Amino acid sequence: MRRKTSIDGLASHSGTRGAGQIVYINTFSGTAGFCSAVHVINLQGAGDLLDRPAKDDEQMSETKDRLLRAGERLFRAQGYSGTGLKQLAAEAQAPWSSMYHFFPDGKEQLAEEVIRYGGELYAQMIRQCFAAYPDPREAIAAMFSGEARILRSSGFRNGCPVASVALDVASTAEKVRKPCAEVFASWIGALAEGIAASGTPAETAADLASYVLASLEGAIILSRTSKSVKPLEQTAQFVLRTLQEKIEENLPRRSHKAKGARAGARS
Repeated sequence: MRRKTSIDGLASHSGTRGAGQIVYINTFSGTAGFCSAVHVINLQGAGDLLDRPAKDDEQMSETKDRLLRAGERLFRAQGYSGTGLKQLAAEAQAPWSSMYHFFPDGKEQLAEEVIRYGGELYAQMIRQCFAAYPDPREAIAAMFSGEARILRSSGFRNGCPVASVALDVASTAEKVRKPCAEVFASWIGALAEGIAASGTPAETAADLASYVLASLEGAIILSRTSKSVKPLEQTAQFVLRTLQEKIEENLPRRSHKAKGARAGARS
């Protein structure tokens, strides 16, 4: 029985970001003021207050995480220009002051971090697909069908958070364009790695990965504008056919080499 890959909602999954929390805690606890405060409280014998700085740091980290998750959701649906900072803070149930505490350089800094946050979630989704489906054709088919389900369930509002931003400001905001390009490159790398696992040469796998991502992103845009998953379904058929051809091109070559190696071993 074929395993079912859990794709729906992965792009907006809000898993614990342990490494990120450690960074934020270290940032605040590394200041002289914080260390002095702990020392003074300890000398005063107020042991019950010793945990407060750590709890405050944890709460601040959780607040930033909520802002990033809210930004990812809103950018997917509304793009960069259509998302206001006050709306984002309200969506995250975060104090307005926290917006400029975490993102002192304003909306472009927020966008940069949201893009990298959402980009890592999507990269995880790609790796999970290939882990669940060792055949790269099945893995990529799951990605297309997963995006179709996400579009249907959201009323064709939830697209790709990175593409939505890139289309909006890539030519006008270099600080935002750069992380978009880096995230796309990381997705291509993850796709290439999964395709290469089938025995496809690395160069061919990289070309196919770029083709798959371009096809998927384009199909998402067409599906959103037409409010139909037909573009995704049609594109998936052509993509899978191309993958089939390219992967099979390498099968005889590998078989021939294997036979040659076995013949050499016998002699």
